[in-house]
Amino acid sequence: MHHQPTIEQKFIDSIKNSNIAQNHVMKSLAGDDEYIQAVSTYKEFLFKIDYNKTITEAFLFALEKHEGQYYVWKKGRKLPYTYHLCKCALNTATLSYEDKTIVIALWHDLLEDERATKKDLTNQIKKSYFDANEIINALILLDKGNSSSSKEYFSNILQNKDASLIKTADLIANLDECIDRFDEMIGNEQRFWIYDYLIEIPQFFLNSKHLPRTYNKIISSKISKLHSLLSDKNQKEFKRYSREVKMHG
Repeated sequence: MHHQPTIEQKFIDSIKNSNIAQNHVMKSLAGDDEYIQAVSTYKEFLFKIDYNKTITEAFLFALEKHEGQYYVWKKGRKLPYTYHLCKCALNTATLSYEDKTIVIALWHDLLEDERATKKDLTNQIKKSYFDANEIINALILLDKGNSSSSKEYFSNILQNKDASLIKTADLIANLDECIDRFDEMIGNEQRFWIYDYLIEIPQFFLNSKHLPRTYNKIISSKISKLHSLLSDKNQKEFKRYSREVKMHG
């Protein structure tokens, strides 16, 4: 009798050619909390895309290129950076499920963080059915290093449908982390990350004619939530900080 593979078997089979992915799994099985969280997110993501071969290969490529890079999580703990990429890709899949945009979400920090070159990306894309120019153009726009200011950065992104979608998904992931970790972040220097989001996103990203109404609504609700969490003391500091940012351009 033929048995259908279980979800766990599908996951193991999808990463069988990646020593890095298998190493992450081994660390999670050994009880490492950071890798337990990361691998759980990998599993959620791969299940969401139904173990699509092309997207899985893009995930493993990102995992390889970002190995050794970490995403600061709760209480200063560090998760493998691909945790954040999968969160972004999950948001992308929920907003608009398209193979190409999910791949861009997985790769959205490769150029900015100098983890891969355009040549690396072109060679990887050749193995798929995607248009290399479309993907690389979106990644260039998502690289903050190519813009002289936040205003220019967001303005350029909003001219490109794919980049707008990925930036929305990325902001949702980051805002969710800020809300989830608010009590921790507001008590240290990371509160200025929150303040920057509260200044820049409404000013340069929301209410643009290029941003779909659905995306605008989701991000606006998270910005409102963050504002509501600020204490009177934080509100005063935020207003002072906003004035300083405005004065310095």
